[in-house]
Amino acid sequence: MGFELQHVLSDAHHYGVFECVICQQLIDLDALVTTPCSHAFCDICLRQWLNKSTECPTCHQNLLFSNNNQHKCITIGGVSVNVEPLSLTQPLAHRSLKRVQVSCPFSQIGCDWKGDYGDLDSHLSKAAHHSNATDDSTQRTKQTAAMYKEEGNNKFASRHFRQAQDMYAKAISMLEVLGQKDEEVYLLLASLYANRSATHLILHEFSAAVYDATCATATDPFYVKAYSRKAKALVQLGSLEEAFRVLQQATSVVKGGQYDKLLAKELEQVTVLNQIFIEGSAQLGNNEFAAAKSSFSLLLSISQDWLSQTLEAPNVLLGVAKADLGLGLTDATLRLTLQVLKKHPQSTDAYALRGQCYLLMTEYDASLSLLKEALRRDPDSILLRKALKETISIQSLANQIKEALFYRRFEEANQKAAEAIQACVLLPPKSQLHAWLYTQRATASLRLKEHQNALKDCATVLYYLEDYVEAWLVRFQALHALERHEEALELSTDLLQRWGANDSRIRKAYEAANFEVRKRKRPDFYAMLGVTSLASEREIKKAYRQKAMELHPDRMVGQSEDVQRRGQRDFQLLGEGLEILTDDFKRRLYDDGYDTEAIKERVEAAKRAAHGRQSHYH
Repeated sequence: MGFELQHVLSDAHHYGVFECVICQQLIDLDALVTTPCSHAFCDICLRQWLNKSTECPTCHQNLLFSNNNQHKCITIGGVSVNVEPLSLTQPLAHRSLKRVQVSCPFSQIGCDWKGDYGDLDSHLSKAAHHSNATDDSTQRTKQTAAMYKEEGNNKFASRHFRQAQDMYAKAISMLEVLGQKDEEVYLLLASLYANRSATHLILHEFSAAVYDATCATATDPFYVKAYSRKAKALVQLGSLEEAFRVLQQATSVVKGGQYDKLLAKELEQVTVLNQIFIEGSAQLGNNEFAAAKSSFSLLLSISQDWLSQTLEAPNVLLGVAKADLGLGLTDATLRLTLQVLKKHPQSTDAYALRGQCYLLMTEYDASLSLLKEALRRDPDSILLRKALKETISIQSLANQIKEALFYRRFEEANQKAAEAIQACVLLPPKSQLHAWLYTQRATASLRLKEHQNALKDCATVLYYLEDYVEAWLVRFQALHALERHEEALELSTDLLQRWGANDSRIRKAYEAANFEVRKRKRPDFYAMLGVTSLASEREIKKAYRQKAMELHPDRMVGQSEDVQRRGQRDFQLLGEGLEILTDDFKRRLYDDGYDTEAIKERVEAAKRAAHGRQSHYH
């Protein structure tokens, strides 16, 4: 809603284009304009309209961005519409709007101010213009305060909360200086404090909201809305028990009528929230992190429905962060603790949780820095001292594990990894630290030829972190060491198809497994010829002649069809073996493990390369 036209002094030709057709008033200075048809409206009016219709209120043109994406847009109610702030899209028109001549809305009490619309808020913020003492100064002050309240209500309705707050503050300051206050003044003061408390609540200034609501109830103990707003602000500050006591006090003061039912319902809501918080805290104490996560998530959901805004209570958010940390959800923990620190930069628990989080992410230096900062803020905390010592110990063991593996002291690496796992007070399976320690122990077991232990540790990691590539690589090596090449090939193929196609390490593991499987399936030409891999070319040819006489198709005449087919196949393989083993390049490839098909591919590639070099010299 905008500014009443009765206070507009300019000619209709000047202000006519700035009249909001929805509220029939002069549009606010933060007005919105439709980009396809250039019709201007109050911000709040157009937002409420677009929640029901996507057509322009003036010309009924469709404003959906998807229907006309040539214009700029903003998102309202989850829908992109062709609307922009007037001050950005049409700055000249906005300047013209600010130059519309208006009179002070307090003209009824003798204010004769006239000026530009853009200067009106500045004028209204100066209470001196409307507080000149006369013979009936008390009555005039009450009338002026009431008009400030009405103007504040208008600003509140148009969602200009900071300006509404200023209007309420001016009215309160005017009434507070009165020497004698009658019942009318007390009632007006109570409503002003309660209304300002509402603005503080919306602007997330919860401590100020509690103060104003307390002033309202102290002035008028029967002001129900003030109790409700105070309870909501206390819940946002994390004081659930105090919010319960406030509403309990309100129900004992206010009896009967609709307000009694309203307070009883809100008391029931706070009671449920308090019970859930206590239950979630107990679950955290018992390390039941999944149950605690569920409890705090339920608390957040219920509170949002009641508060009509997201719960920002630091103790609740830190409770969720602790549950996430216990589950190994480090990203969520960092996000929540940062959210708390932005509002409460002195929160020791937030620093401590971030420090523990970075430990689980194996970022030891960041963890130490944050834990030291938390200990600086709370030097008497035994828990923080233990957490700091744990981080120092884990960092030392991690360095020892790396050094032992580098210098091939695998027994020591295995032992240190086991020590580090035992030293961790909190080691959620989904954390990077858990995955890293178990993978390092698996690597040590692999080098000690304890392949089953290596596979067991890798399986522990991959059960919780399926995309932890280092564990997959150790697992593949252990499978190859156990001659389980087909299993390695099957697993690596599955990874490539699902998520590993862009990871060079997974591709190399697949190629290695495929190579080993093909190597196992290839014919053993040395065994077929009855020679060793050290046999000379002459010995191979001699052996071939002997075997060829035994397997020649002419010797199979009269045998069964299966015997003849098998003999013919063996005779062909014998010829392939002679061709490969009597060629130095092909024999070297065969000895390296390549099968017949791969050897042919390599030979063709070598020929193409040689041909390319010859063409280059021409």
